[in-house]
Amino acid sequence: KEEAIYGVTTGFGDLCDITIPPEQLRELQVNLVRSHACAVGEPLSPEITAAMMLARANALAVGASGIRPDVVTHILTMLQNRIIPVVPRIGSLGASGDLAPLAHAALGMIGEGSVDVWQDNKWKRISAEVALAEAGIEPLLLGPKEGLSLLNGTSLQIAYSAHISQSLDRLLAASDVALTMSLSALGGSLDPFLSELHALRRQPGQEETSSLVRSLLQGNAEPAYVRSGRRVQDPYSIRCAPQVHGACRSAFKRLKEVAINDLNSATDNPLVITTEEGERIVSGGHFHGEPIGIALDQVAIAIAELGSISERRTDLLLTENSTGLPSFLTEQPGLESGMMIPHYVAAAALSELQIHAAPASIHSTPTSGGQEDHVSNAATAGWKAHAGVSKLAAIIAVELMTGSKALDMQGVQVPLPLQQILDVIRHHAPVTRSDASLSNPINELARALLSGSLESALP
Repeated sequence: KEEAIYGVTTGFGDLCDITIPPEQLRELQVNLVRSHACAVGEPLSPEITAAMMLARANALAVGASGIRPDVVTHILTMLQNRIIPVVPRIGSLGASGDLAPLAHAALGMIGEGSVDVWQDNKWKRISAEVALAEAGIEPLLLGPKEGLSLLNGTSLQIAYSAHISQSLDRLLAASDVALTMSLSALGGSLDPFLSELHALRRQPGQEETSSLVRSLLQGNAEPAYVRSGRRVQDPYSIRCAPQVHGACRSAFKRLKEVAINDLNSATDNPLVITTEEGERIVSGGHFHGEPIGIALDQVAIAIAELGSISERRTDLLLTENSTGLPSFLTEQPGLESGMMIPHYVAAAALSELQIHAAPASIHSTPTSGGQEDHVSNAATAGWKAHAGVSKLAAIIAVELMTGSKALDMQGVQVPLPLQQILDVIRHHAPVTRSDASLSNPINELARALLSGSLESALP
């Protein structure tokens, strides 16, 4: 019909009023991919890039993008053959989609740029042209709009969200375990964890934490609250932990909901819609990452809060007045430092989490001649939250190791459910009764938490 259709018969961004002749429509798409593949910085991990590609395929499979099914098939074929384009991290503003990172992924699909290939149980970097040829895959020949559809969407944000969500489910459980160990070592009261108490506030996340604490301490012949006669109320980092952990749990659940909704949505532009008058090609803004950006920023705040309350409990465990043990859990005070410096490490990691908690989605830099005058920075929000996961794991590992040592020094017999978890923790980070470098045990335990090592021991 010789209509002007954005990105199909026109230029892009502020060049959208320039008409492209029919004989150059394929060239337009290739030029788009090449020109937009200009991201910088360290490469995304192949796992994040693969998740981004899969999210892109799923969005295109909704069927509203106006492209051939062959494009989706090509993405899936590359994933099945573990051919993952090399994608520099920095370049997305989270509006008009994750343009530059997705352009690098598309560059690999058309046989240009570099890719990582899984060979001999490791990733090997080679040219996309060679990798596709060795796998017997023809480079993708782009038809009208297909380059734009590959670039235009929230796929990197979704990839970050997916990886973050799995890790945070595990770290939230580890936080609840660390809380339980600290509660036991500190002789804290179980009253703040009673189900009858939490039924009075309609915040279900906090009862999930309290329920796990009760399960881990069931069968205790000497309940913690019996030993807490020396204080009427415990510090907030113990007593209010269900409320804090619960609020973080709610933020994590919200991210999942938003990301799953976007994962199963058509998020490029323009889109083919069906109206009462028939099919239309409509320009809209589904590529804008604001829903995920805000959720990711909330998660970054929640990660910092989980780290903050864990660090406070570690500090309590190192205080003689709180545990009845020597300060810093050293058996030779002065001569040895005990767990003093692991606490410093947790505090330093927390400082970085607090920096990462500054929201990205409130910032907007207009681009493309003012055409794209409000952006979400959702991919940056995803990077910040993702970067915080390993730091949170280290903070929780320090609390677990400190609680483990305190219980060992007290000679306390803990209930069987908690003992089974202690055994897992001490497998990765054995209790040391004299000074030793704890860098490797902290890192090993943090990795174990992220891999889900505690899951099999949870009631």
